[in-house]
Amino acid sequence: MNAQKLSRSMCLAAVVIAATAAQALEIVIPEGWDSPTNVAVAPFGSAMPPDEPDPMASVDLAGIVAFDLTRSGQFSLLPSDNMLSYPTAPDQVYFRDWRILDMDYLVIGRAWTEASGAVSVVYHLFDVNSEREVASSRITASPEELRDIAHRIADEVYEHITGIRGAFSTKLLYVLVEDAATNSPTFHLKVADADGARSRTVFQSRDPLLSPSWAPDALRIAYVSFETGRSTIVVQNLATGEREHVAAYPGINGAPEFSPDGTKLAMSLSRDGNA
Repeated sequence: MNAQKLSRSMCLAAVVIAATAAQALEIVIPEGWDSPTNVAVAPFGSAMPPDEPDPMASVDLAGIVAFDLTRSGQFSLLPSDNMLSYPTAPDQVYFRDWRILDMDYLVIGRAWTEASGAVSVVYHLFDVNSEREVASSRITASPEELRDIAHRIADEVYEHITGIRGAFSTKLLYVLVEDAATNSPTFHLKVADADGARSRTVFQSRDPLLSPSWAPDALRIAYVSFETGRSTIVVQNLATGEREHVAAYPGINGAPEFSPDGTKLAMSLSRDGNA
């Protein structure tokens, strides 16, 4: 963007701000992805022994990968019902099938159980137009971590295509208010996958919970609780549930935020008269 165009943009922004200062906040998204990248994620194959339970029966790996990529807004995913074939290994891929469907990239994969009881998943990412394999990886984890494997695959696919690190393996930390319209609401502090799945309550209270934030190691969280009758900053260990009240001064105790190395906690206090 040159200086003249930047100047025009800044003037336009100033006009918009001035014109709407006394109005309700309005968020305008001026543009999106006009030509999203077409991606097909074929249903993953399963090589589980017939006499053993199949953990993939309850976890749709390909569906999770496809949903993650769709949520980014940068990709157009092909519905599996529209696919002409369902390859699970590189030697089963016929690029003609995917060019007919105007696909740019193809993701395939398969899973199996190791002798240890762990589950291994291998995936392959292909550039359809150049007919070459862009990336592949094998990931091994417990059967309970299949969703984590799917999110990791989505992260890697996203990075290989865009050059930007994916964030689908991250977690959400939020407060859900139950019975908010009544005189006795319940506040739930929850952790969930980035797509909202596997939501679990890590603390609940009849008193407000505010400003949840993550430690860099994702093992601890900090938030504001009013369980003592006034604002208190709490640090909680997610693995053990152990909670520590770190600030309960008279006045404001708010907005906790961990330092990048996780050893310090910034917060807003009014104990000296100013927040």
